[in-house]
Amino acid sequence: MFWLDFAQSPQFLNIMYKLRFIFPLALLSVALFLLMTVSGCEGCVEKKVPVTETEAEIQFDTIAHDFGLIPQGEKREYDFVFHNIGSKPLIIQQVNPTCGCISEHHSVRPVMPGRSGKVTAVYDDAHALPGHFHKGLGIHSNGKTGFIMLTVDGEVVEK
Repeated sequence: MFWLDFAQSPQFLNIMYKLRFIFPLALLSVALFLLMTVSGCEGCVEKKVPVTETEAEIQFDTIAHDFGLIPQGEKREYDFVFHNIGSKPLIIQQVNPTCGCISEHHSVRPVMPGRSGKVTAVYDDAHALPGHFHKGLGIHSNGKTGFIMLTVDGEVVEK
């Protein structure tokens, strides 16, 4: 019964009278916030500038090579040539072979726009059994593409 007595008291009615404008404003503020969040508020978000004109971009002449038949115990190399077709220097950040039988050498210095570089894949089948193989080199760069997988195929045959 305390609540009913307090709700009818002059102090409570005076407080409610003073707060009569605050509740509708709070509800209106919450409604506007939700409306802006749901609609995306296009005027509130900065427009992004297309980045294609301001980045390095890597382009390989080919991303796959077939060594053909390789006598067991021999090494083979292939140069994957790439070009920087972007407008910023291109940096090969990391090259990850998918197998211990593949090693690589790559351009360490930044490749300027319009210039070329190479990633050399070396296949060493010292412990490989005869048969077909399919291996890869993961190329990580600061280019627009970011990651490219190069592949080498071949078949190891007995001597």
